Amino acid sequence: MKKIFSFMLIALMLSVGAMSSYAAQTHHGQQQVASATKMISGQIAKIKNNSLTIKDSAGKYHMVSVSDPSMLAGLKSGDEVTVDYANGKVTSIKKVEGYSHSAATH
Repeated sequence: MKKIFSFMLIALMLSVGAMSSYAAQTHHGQQQVASATKMISGQIAKIKNNSLTIKDSAGKYHMVSVSDPSMLAGLKSGDEVTVDYANGKVTSIKKVEGYSHSAATH
């Protein structure tokens, strides 16, 4: 009986240790994903309801949300921009100066 109890206690301790180790790894992995910043360069295809749809050079469309509507001031469809974002939220928008939509299509 004493051996069975000792065996069960050891098994319980090992399983608790394994679960807390897994939880720490999972939590750490989520922090890395949450802090990853991405960048998109392309042409604004659409501005609607505080979101931007951007067409990149490969022709792929990306939609991102803008939490601060003032970031959209002075932007219009057809403008060439570089957008930094994290978790689907825009952190910065830089308009590419000197880019002309009409010159790019001719």
